[in-house]
Formats: sequence, C-alpha cells, structure tokens
Amino acid sequence: MKMLARVGVAFATLLLGVSAAHAEPGMPVGVRWWGGDTVSVETYWNLSVSISGSPGDARDADLSIVLSDLPEDAGAGYYSALGGELDISLDRPVNAENVTAENVTIEPTDPAVIASPYDLAGNTIRVRSFAGDALWVLVQGDGVSILYTNDEGASSIPDEITTEIASIDVLVLPIGVKDPGALIAGASARMLVPIGFRSPKGREFKAFEERLGSAAGRQDAAGNTTAVSTNLQTGAPGLEVLRSRPWRAKGKLGVLLKNIDRKNRKSQSVFAPLSPNQMNHKPSNGAHAPRWNVEHMTGTELAFFTRVYSNLDPDVPAIQRFPAQQPPDYTPAHPEWTGGEEARRMERVLALRNRFAYLLDSVDLDTLPRGAPAFTGSLEGMCERVAGHYDEHTAHVLKKFKLDDWPED
Repeated sequence: MKMLARVGVAFATLLLGVSAAHAEPGMPVGVRWWGGDTVSVETYWNLSVSISGSPGDARDADLSIVLSDLPEDAGAGYYSALGGELDISLDRPVNAENVTAENVTIEPTDPAVIASPYDLAGNTIRVRSFAGDALWVLVQGDGVSILYTNDEGASSIPDEITTEIASIDVLVLPIGVKDPGALIAGASARMLVPIGFRSPKGREFKAFEERLGSAAGRQDAAGNTTAVSTNLQTGAPGLEVLRSRPWRAKGKLGVLLKNIDRKNRKSQSVFAPLSPNQMNHKPSNGAHAPRWNVEHMTGTELAFFTRVYSNLDPDVPAIQRFPAQQPPDYTPAHPEWTGGEEARRMERVLALRNRFAYLLDSVDLDTLPRGAPAFTGSLEGMCERVAGHYDEHTAHVLKKFKLDDWPED
C-alpha cells in the first residue's frame, strides 16, 4: 500500500506540474520505406498514404498513390499520379469510423487561395502530383511536407512546389539521381530519404553518397521509419538512411510494449460503446467523468514515451496533454466525442508509441532514460507503470457503471 501511495503522489505531482492550456507543438509524422520505391506516410490521426511505382508494390493504407496506370480492379483508395494533376484530401471526421478521400477543387484566381493555396484544417492530409522533368508526389499534413519521386532522371523541383513551399521537410529520392545535392538545394529540404537500394554498403549507394558530397550529413536508422514534425525545422540537411524492414522490439522490451498494447486495447473495449452523455457523466459521488480517465491515461502514455523519444530525436516533440487533476477543475477537451472516438484516441496514442519505438533500440531496460519520470526507476519500470495505469483507471470506470445514477444512454 505504501508503494501505491508513493506512485499515486508521483503521478499527481507530474500531472499538476503541467498547464492544461500549454500550447502543444505539431504531432510527429512517420515516413517509412518498405524497400524498392515504396514509401508510406503515417500521421497522428492514424491516416496513412502509400506511394509506389505500381499497385502491386503498394502498402495497405487509407490512400494508395501509384506512379503508373491503374488496373480496372484496383479498387477504392487507389489513385494514379500520372499527368501531374492529382489533388486529393484524406480525412476521417470525428466520430466516424471510415476515412474520406475527396478531390480538392479550389479556384486559383481567388486572392485567398493565392496567399494560402489550401487550408489543411484539422487532421487532413493533402496529396498532389506534379509533372516536370519527373513525376512528383507531394504529401502535406500535420504541418509538414514530404516530396517524393522514383524517377532517376529528376533534375529539378517543379516551380509550382517551390513557389508555394519555402522548405520541404522530407525529400524522397532514388539513389540513381545524378545530382541529389542540387535537388536538396532546389527544395530547400531539411531531410533526404534515399530509396531504391539493396544495401547502404553496396557500390550503387556509395556512388550516390559520392555524388551527394557534403550536401547532407548521414544518419543510419534502426528500422524503416523516421520522424518529422514542426518541432525541428532548422539546421543542415540530414541524410536518413532507412532499412527496408521495420524495427521490432526484441526480448523483454517486446513483451513490455505488447503488454501496454493489451492493456490499452482492453480499456478501449470498455469506452467504445459509450455515448457522449455517458462519457461526460459526473457521478454523484464526486468522482471523475469517464472521459477524464481516457484523457488522463492517454496523456500519461503520450507524455512518458514522447519525453524519452524527444531526447533521442527532437523531431518527436514531448507531448503533454493532461486534464486538470481535480473533478471541479476539469473541462473536457472534446465533450462531443463518442466513446468510440475516445477509444480511437487511445489507439492513436498506442500507434504513435509503437511507430517511433525504434528510438528505444539503444536504451538499456535497466536504466532510466533521459526524460522519463524519475519515480519509474528505469525503462522497464516506466513500461510497467503505463500498463498498470490503464488497469487502474479502467477499473475505476467499471465501478461507475454500477452506480445508481449511471445514465442508460
């Protein structure tokens, strides 16, 4: 009991030390390479875009962009970038289970459009294609831009792109391009992700690096993913050498992370059926509304892991989204969200943690990572605390269902 009391005080101290009105930086976007010329982009809202040379190489994603003709049986969600006229917005409205993909129609003569070509409201991703000396695909979302081509003949960035975007965050190029440095300069890119190679130790890749010269400093990733966000948009361009396969947590770390997944999803199943009224219900005994428990649990998982991640890669900002600790002070972040949407929030937090967990590759389980709460003692302890935290607060919510004043709908 003494140990639980100390942990409870430590959690409360951590949460009370954060202002609920604190402005958060942009959420990190994951850029992933799957070998060959296939790349995917994943956002915090769990929207995903696959880009590949052909439909057969596309990843399972909400939107699949291919740089070739589409077969008749390609199915929904597949779009061809050919012609350089693609303009699609991808979103999933709040409280909706399914994503929407729509053609963007804007009037280029509108002064507001010229000043701001497209307002990426909320969690929307915009995907466009451009035809110049090569075919390009531009993905924008969460405040960042990813520019892709698989054409080794690419020699310049289309003027339509450079006129609109002062600096591309991630430039994806095949290693066969003749002058990668010129393309980096043309896009004012801060990160270069090479694709289309078998091994970074092979002759072709070494030749690519020779042509690149000092235009970008190399960093080798532990897996197939790199993070990009609005949190870090300065400094010399970086060469992010990704692997063609995703990083997998091994041994005990893998067990610990999967345990958090299980606890998180078990909790999701409790909240998913609830209505907004039930989520906002304040029990007569003075306890928190169920919605507070979701915000508290997800806020804890986000803060614990992103503080560690941010110290390993500043492109993953430390995300602190905590509700007020005491019931009288609490204001719901999204009172209109259903229990299903709150469950999806929990899944988004889980996905973000796993998406960037490759950053833990070099962290010893027995040590306290920089940024982790001191009372957790170690990375292992932090993982156990987060898993136990889900159990604790889910149990609190289950008790609310048995109270006399629990609403039926």
